[in-house]
Amino acid sequence: NIYIIGFVFVPFMGAYLLSELFRNINSTIGPLLQQEFALDAATLDLMTSLFLFAVAGSQIFTGILLDRL
Repeated sequence: NIYIIGFVFVPFMGAYLLSELFRNINSTIGPLLQQEFALDAATLDLMTSLFLFAVAGSQIFTGILLDRL
């Protein structure tokens, strides 16, 4: 049924879109963050890397949780 596919596909599509947005937003708003918080490029890159490591680390626990469902 097309409605069941829509109820499954659309939320996953939205989650993927948000995931990509959160991972790539610093390249877009980086200059604004540098001005607003007086950050240099190295600090902004460190913050971005820490966020990506946190997301990568959470993938393990998310995978375990989803396997149990």
